[in-house]
Amino acid sequence: MSELSLRLRSRGLHMGIPVKELMSEKVVTVEVDTPLAKVAETMRRRNVGCVVVCERGKPVGVITEWDIMRKVVEKNLEPGRFRARDVMSSPLISVTRGTDVMEALKLMVKRRIRRLPVVEGGRLLGIVTLVDLFSVVQERREMVAEVEKIVGRK
Repeated sequence: MSELSLRLRSRGLHMGIPVKELMSEKVVTVEVDTPLAKVAETMRRRNVGCVVVCERGKPVGVITEWDIMRKVVEKNLEPGRFRARDVMSSPLISVTRGTDVMEALKLMVKRRIRRLPVVEGGRLLGIVTLVDLFSVVQERREMVAEVEKIVGRK
């Protein structure tokens, strides 16, 4: 393996980085019947911008702060009348742990979302965010610039 390949690999910048390398395994979940007020309180208490909604342990949707604002608050509706299932974005848009970072990024851009649950066999494994993916893209750009400087010197 070349020195450049080793350097890229050591920095996690080789091609084909799976999302499992970046995902957070700490995902906040709620059940579909959870009252919306409890969902919002959980998000505030856990300091997260989204929760994954599960039905009998299986992930079925996502609720973000934006979902609550757009679907309830902006319409001046009474939050106490809603459950997680009423507000969640569904069907769940997710990736598997082996999905390439660039494919996940393309999906997020196409679907205009900032978080992707990582699911395999109906089981929630983690979550990856747009910020996670952008950090890898930025590191790749910096590495390419470094390589171009080295190559340009020869």
